[in-house]
Amino acid sequence: MEPSVSKPLSKNKKFIIISGVAAIILLLVIGIFASGILDRKENAQQQSNNDMQYSSGEMATTAPYSEGGGLLPANTCPDSVVNENGQEFGIVNGQKMPMNFQDFKYFDANCKNASKPAASASDASYGATYKALPECVSGQTYFDRLPAEVTALGSIIPLGNVSVPDHTIPTDHMYFILKRSSAGVEGKTIPSTVVSPGKIVVTGFSRTSESKSGKQITDDFAITFSACKGIEFYLGHVKTITNTKLNALTSTEGKCTTTTPATNTEVKTCIYATDLVLEANEMIGGIGSDTLGGFDFGAFSFKDKLAFANQGIHPPKTAYGLCPLDYFSATAKQQAYSIIGTTEKTRTVQPLCGLIMQDKVGTIQGNWYLGDTSKQETYSNWDNHLSIVHDNVDPTIGVFAIAGQVTTPKVVKFRPLASGTKNREPSTVNADGIAYCYESELALDANRYTTGSVLVQLVNEKQIKLEWRGTDCTSTNTFTSAAKEYNR
Repeated sequence: MEPSVSKPLSKNKKFIIISGVAAIILLLVIGIFASGILDRKENAQQQSNNDMQYSSGEMATTAPYSEGGGLLPANTCPDSVVNENGQEFGIVNGQKMPMNFQDFKYFDANCKNASKPAASASDASYGATYKALPECVSGQTYFDRLPAEVTALGSIIPLGNVSVPDHTIPTDHMYFILKRSSAGVEGKTIPSTVVSPGKIVVTGFSRTSESKSGKQITDDFAITFSACKGIEFYLGHVKTITNTKLNALTSTEGKCTTTTPATNTEVKTCIYATDLVLEANEMIGGIGSDTLGGFDFGAFSFKDKLAFANQGIHPPKTAYGLCPLDYFSATAKQQAYSIIGTTEKTRTVQPLCGLIMQDKVGTIQGNWYLGDTSKQETYSNWDNHLSIVHDNVDPTIGVFAIAGQVTTPKVVKFRPLASGTKNREPSTVNADGIAYCYESELALDANRYTTGSVLVQLVNEKQIKLEWRGTDCTSTNTFTSAAKEYNR
């Protein structure tokens, strides 16, 4: 109610009003101050998320710190680029600044002659032990044994595996799958151990737990290491750590962050700085459990970037991924490739290690994303992912993987055809104005046969139109208002 102006205010009332106004002003000042604190905390949390997610192979949502959407000053080439536990930093006027995928998009287009994204002995973000390592040499052997006994392994799944929704985009790492007590889903994983494949320097160590709908489903460790400067290898999903040097790290203060990469999914990761040496065959820890059938193994180098259609959206372990087995002895390679594939089928197509990148510009083949691909949240949310690729064990089989959004997570497996509009070879579908239909073949995937079909049309080399339908491909290839546009 408005104060009355027909009567003069008493001294008490004046005091009350003045006190009230002062209190409001004080609250406003406190609010502005608190907002600044929250903004700084949020920025710090975002950066912490960046560090964690790059170290664990995922990419976190990051606020645009410059007009270019990157973390470096807008339109700036760094003097050099260094790496710390999988996170890239640009050195600008002597200051180390984190880089996100927008920075790398600008870097690739404008800065390659100014500097290059490769770790070196001058990289201050690494410890002295790492910096004392020799530079990596292509084709040289650095490891004489696999990180797990081959007798404990049932199979090694090649690079480029697809599993919706979290790995709808083909994986940048291999899976070392442990043997089971019996065939089929009834069989239980037989636990084993993982060791150092050679003399290594551990450059990153982290612990990650994942929960879905409030229930914890995983809690395990990851280790990043090098045997030379320029290439980093990593082991993921190590169930327990028995190495005393690594265990000691967990008693130190780690950098812990929590992210939500998908609906009802929460991932917490704590990372620990390290620069310690493990000798060849030194025990690391235990692998395998009721919820972990094996462990991840991957490698990446900042010297050669894969030719994705969208050069900027992928995290570094994907953008610079390579085959970790290339740096093993001939004996170790032979052991690995003897069980490459699944327990039912061996990969026989070169490269035996598999492929991370299958994008083919001007066709529907490759990775696609629902949303604006200039924004990191488009990648960091698994539900936005889509891939149209070839199977990583049997490349003669086509794979259409949908993480969500247009339907529940689905994988359509099919035999690509050279002509027609049904199950057409993806690498031959171009922007011809025609809608193509894809449906699963029961014989290819009896265990998870998907009913229904997906309709897709290449609009241009950066966009497709897509719709999931409950009917098969005998229906008319006509889009409805339910169709969505995916980009890359």
